[in-house]
Order: sequence, then structure tokens, then C-alpha cells
Amino acid sequence: MERTLKDAYVRIAGNVLVAGNSRMERSWRIENGFLYNVSLFDKTTAMEWLIAPSEVPSPYPEIQITDDTQNWRLETAVEQSVCIEEPYLSARVISLFKTGELTFQIKIYPQTPAISTFLSVKGWPGNPDCDLSRTQTATGLENVPDQKQKAAVNDLQELFHLPYVHHYLTVVSLMDGSDSQDNLVHEEKHLLTNFPEVKARGNLFRLENRLTGAGLIFLKEAPLPHARPVKTEYDLLIRRDQFCFHGLGAGSEHERRSYPFTTSVYSSGNPGFIETLHAYQRRFRRYRPEKDEVIWHSIWGDRHKDGRVCEEFYLKEMKAAEAIGIDFLYFIDGWQKGPSANSVIPGGVWENQWAQDDYWEYNLKRFPNGLKKLTDMARATGFKIGMWYNPDKTNDYANWQRDVEVILKRVKDLGLGNVKLDGVAFYTKKGEDNLLRIMHAVVQGTAGETAIEIDITAGVRTGYYQAMSYGFLFLENRYTDWRKYYPYTTLRNLWQLAKYVDPRRLRIEVLNGQRNAQLYPNDPLAPCHYRADYLFAVAMTANPMAWFEASGLEQSFAADLRGIITVYKSARNSLHRCIIYPIGGEPDGFSWSGFQAHDSESGEGFIIVFRDNTPDDRGTFAVNHPLFSDYNFELLAGDGKNAGYDRQNGRFSCEIHDPRRFAFYRYRKKFTSDAD
Repeated sequence: MERTLKDAYVRIAGNVLVAGNSRMERSWRIENGFLYNVSLFDKTTAMEWLIAPSEVPSPYPEIQITDDTQNWRLETAVEQSVCIEEPYLSARVISLFKTGELTFQIKIYPQTPAISTFLSVKGWPGNPDCDLSRTQTATGLENVPDQKQKAAVNDLQELFHLPYVHHYLTVVSLMDGSDSQDNLVHEEKHLLTNFPEVKARGNLFRLENRLTGAGLIFLKEAPLPHARPVKTEYDLLIRRDQFCFHGLGAGSEHERRSYPFTTSVYSSGNPGFIETLHAYQRRFRRYRPEKDEVIWHSIWGDRHKDGRVCEEFYLKEMKAAEAIGIDFLYFIDGWQKGPSANSVIPGGVWENQWAQDDYWEYNLKRFPNGLKKLTDMARATGFKIGMWYNPDKTNDYANWQRDVEVILKRVKDLGLGNVKLDGVAFYTKKGEDNLLRIMHAVVQGTAGETAIEIDITAGVRTGYYQAMSYGFLFLENRYTDWRKYYPYTTLRNLWQLAKYVDPRRLRIEVLNGQRNAQLYPNDPLAPCHYRADYLFAVAMTANPMAWFEASGLEQSFAADLRGIITVYKSARNSLHRCIIYPIGGEPDGFSWSGFQAHDSESGEGFIIVFRDNTPDDRGTFAVNHPLFSDYNFELLAGDGKNAGYDRQNGRFSCEIHDPRRFAFYRYRKKFTSDAD
């Protein structure tokens, strides 16, 4: 039996199940209705990663199952979890026991070196107290190492026997809640050669052979550890060659489905790792420039909250935004009749909105014509439309269907392309599931025409990897009013995250750097010392968000913005087709840093570099994709001079003669036409 989708395939012979594509292949032995890992093969490097088959099945639920399977069956299908996702090949092994049913699901996209596994459980209650192995401590006794220590078998996502000598394990810990965090990426590296045991928490793990640069990526598509309603002591336990990934996260009093767990293969070290991880994220949501290429505009960044929200003000904002090239009209908190807790109107609420029946009606005092007049004018001018919404958290989003009805009605009435969900938090699996149901219903109910802006600035939220099909990640709220905005810290957060999160999934803010200059006395890194084009360039590899009142900009600031936005809009489609790699030093206000955007098909791309407060006029950057042909480097924007590439050592360099300036280059092979 075999099922295919392009180069992806699933087949079974006897009790051996095989799933793969042109990039990788995995196989399992089915025994007593459970799956045992037999092979993990990288076709690019012709490397078998498993040094031994697993003696323990995985995935495995939180409780021990003692009865034998009555029978099992295999079902295969071509599926999409949501309409905007790329189709994938799915295989389900459904095992029937006397006391319940287990479904092991395998998911694989064509031409993608990644295979995901899930577990669904029926008939057994979950056990939040997982059977975790005891921590071993050093005794001082030098015994021969035990090569066959017993694995911890419960609450298990995957168990692999993998090589570890001369291998690095990188544990990647990401943080959200950026309202109170400004160090969002933490890396912990373990050299495993003589390491007896590792316990780690996180969503992302990387195992790399130091000799070859080949590696494995392990991704738990779940909220970050602090935000998961079902806790686990650790996500990864390593004992020599046993790599045990724990924490199904299925809970106990709801539909029992684990978080997806994805294993990927890569080669070529860091560039291969980034390209593989980014390409996988892009499978979840087809990127359509005509829908997704917008410069988000929100007046909230100037901290007047909803105090100026009214029809007259939005008309003024639209005129000013159009003049500088912004192409998005966003109705912030305040369009609705009921005030939120962030409103300038006292007595607003942050939950239980449905206690007021007309809470989500239009605020006719501010918008006597509703919003349709504004949206009709905006669309006629070329604007795309978005809206803020705060779903009711009461009783684990018990009113989620009512919230969906309101959102879909506004989408239909106003033609919304984006809906920002704000103020969300979940503390139970039921709350987590219902919040995801809102996102799914909006995207599916609009046939993918409406995307969700997933705010991860505060609260208990879905993080970076759980809701990848639904839209964009609203990363930060930064304000000059509180002296919490520094251009280099925003650049640093994007630069660090770009290694692990596809930048085009991120919404990155651009503030009016001229506001509140008096709050940054004698500070060379103050926003007022940076021109508007630099502030915008910081966000170009992601999705820029104009976080200011356009009608309040100084003339020179607006002119600088208009210039860089014109350049950006002419290049953004090509830029966002590329894989984005951070280059240079970590942004710290005193470094040269930047991004390389490379299109592997054409061998061409872009380089954006930033010179901060460093005395060095020339920056030199190791690029992630060596340029083997002769290239032209065209300066599109900024102050770069004398750009060049040294093929012998794979380094790009250019000069910027003033600090706090940038350069935006496009590189093309010299024989290529200048046509886009």
C-alpha cells in the first residue's frame, strides 16, 4: 500500500511503516499497535541518523497501557489543516485497545525535510503527574558507563538513539511577553561528547555534527514552556545516545490531542539550519504579496490611546499616511461602543464583554456613519483594512462562537484583511483550544482572505510556533513616552529572532523618533539621533508597522519615510521571497550588523547593513551564502559606499561614513538583466 503527494510518500509493508520525500525518510515498526522508531535518514547527505532502533514506542501517552491491541489499521490522506496551508500527506495508525483508542498521526509536506508526529487518545484519562525519571547525581565512583539505561517511557513525544560524540546540542529558549522582556532569545550549548545527562526545557533543539555540519532540528509546535497549561519538568532528557522528548501537552479533561512534534534534517551548518527551519514555517501559510504585503499603520504608538479616535481624525490620518506611502488603515481599540480597560474612558473592561449586549456595536458618537464610509474611501485609495478585537476570556472563552460571529460580520461589512487579537490569555487546555478555535474559524470562514495579528506582547499566549497557519506575530509595544524605545534594541530582537523565526512572520514597529526627545538627555542612542529611513530599514526584512500618528510627523521625518518606503515597496516582493539571515555583530548600539536576504533559486538577493555608534567607517560581514559569480551591488537606499565582495574569504564589505546610518543593497549576477 502506498500514497503519494508530489515527491512525498507513505507506504507500508507488513508491520513496517515508511514516510518520506526527496529530502528525508523515516520508518517505524508497528508492534502491539505502537510505533517504534527504526530509521531517520537524510537523503541529501545519505546519512542514517539512528544508531539503533528504539526499544520504547513513541509517541506514548502519560499513563501506562497494559492491555494488548485488538487490531490496528492505517489511513492515509492528502490534507490541509486550514485552507491557507500548503497541502500535506497524512498517515494515521489507529490502534484499538479494550480500554481505549490511540491514533498516531504522521504529517509530511512535499519537498520539505521535516516530518511531524502527533498522538490522539480516547478512553484513558490524562495524568498530569507524569512518570519522570529521577535526576542522577555524580557519586565520584568511576564505573564503566551504562550504555543501555532504561528510558523514561511515559508522556513521550519521541525517543531516538542518536550519535553524540563530537556533537553540539543547542537548546533554544525563546521568550514572548515583550512588554516586560527585552531579551527574547537565549541559547544554551552543550558539547555532548562526555556529557552523561542533559535535561532541558524549550520548543526548539538543534543537534549538529561538528565535523560535517549536518544536523537535526527538533521543534515542539506548542506555546512556550511557561505558557503551557499542562506542565512538564523537562522537554528533553538525554542520557548518552537516548534522546527522549517529553510533554505531549494533551491535558486530562478535554479532547486529548498532543502538540505536533517535528523532526527535520539539514546540512551545511548554520545557513542550512536557518534555511530549513524558515522554509518549514512557510509551509503553514501561503504568502500572497497582494494580500500580505502591507505597511501596518497604528496610531497607538503615540500613546493617545483611543482619545483621538473618531471619523474626522481617521480621515486626517488617511491623508497623511497616503502621502508617505503607507497602505493600511487600522481601526484601533475605540471603534466599538464598549470601552476597554486601555481606554481613556473610565470603567472599561478587559474581559466579560458579553455582559454588555451592544459592546461590539459601532461607537456612533465617534463614527456617526459607522465605519463603512471610511473603509469605502480607503479601498478606493488603495488601502487595505484591519481592525482590533479583544475576545472574551470569561470561562475559558466560553463565548468564542459569539466572538467569531462578530468578527466575521465585520469582515463582511468592511472587507477586513487583518484582525488583531489583543488582551488574550489562557490558563487551561480548554481556554487554549477555544482561543485557537477563534483563529481557525476566522481564517477558514474567510477562505484565507483574513489574517490574524497574533499579539504576543503580554498575557499567556500561543508564542512563536503554535499558531503558524493563522497570520503574523505582533512582537512589541515600544513607546518613547516611557523611554522604552531604542532603535538598536528593536533591531537586536529581530536580528536574534531571525535565526529561529521566519522574519516575514513578524510585525516590527517603526516609531516617530522625534517625539519625546527631551526624555533622552545626553543619550547618543536616543531615537531622535536616527533618521526616519534608518528606523524603517530596521523593519524591512520583517513586516514594518508604522507605530505613530502620521498626521503628527515633522516634515523632514515624513520626507525621509516617503523616500525609504518608495524603495521598500519596489523591492519587498523580491525581498520577502528570500530566506533572511542575520549577519555581522549582535546589535548593541555600537556595532556593525545587518541581514542577508538570499534567493537560492536565482543566487541573488539583498544585503542591509547598519552602522551604529562605532568609530569604524568600514564594516565587513561573513555572508551565509557565498557568492561564486561576479556580482553587481546596487545601492537602493542609505549611505553605503565602495561595496565589494571578497570571494576568497566569503565576505562582503562596504563603507558608511557617519554613525547611525545604514545601506540597502541589491546584489545580482553581472550578466543578469536589471529587470525585476
